[in-house]
Amino acid sequence: MKRRQRAPDLLGFHGLVFRTPDPVGLARRWQELTGLPVLHRSSREIVLGHGPELFVLFRRGGRDEGDRLEEAHLAVRKIADWRRDAEEDALGGSSWAREAGRVRVIAREFQRPPSRRWKKKRAKRSS
Repeated sequence: MKRRQRAPDLLGFHGLVFRTPDPVGLARRWQELTGLPVLHRSSREIVLGHGPELFVLFRRGGRDEGDRLEEAHLAVRKIADWRRDAEEDALGGSSWAREAGRVRVIAREFQRPPSRRWKKKRAKRSS
């Protein structure tokens, strides 16, 4: 008989990842609705947010795919208590991921500073 694992102590959602043929347009609409600043931008994706604790990522997808939620990131407390297979990740935590239909669910416990890509940008000082 398989041992049932304890449920995580869920703190809340901290990130959403969308796949879209128009990441610029969808990110602009989210900015209008939420006021979130651009955290990171590349030719394939745009990230809005205040850091890894709260972000919305828009990833380029195929034209025939439409807009769809691709990942849901959950903040949890003490991941080691219920997931022994968690791994360190770039956002500064230990996490595990599983598929739930077409959406990938990532559970993360923040434990250390994020990698350089995810550090908050400092405002430039004017002289």
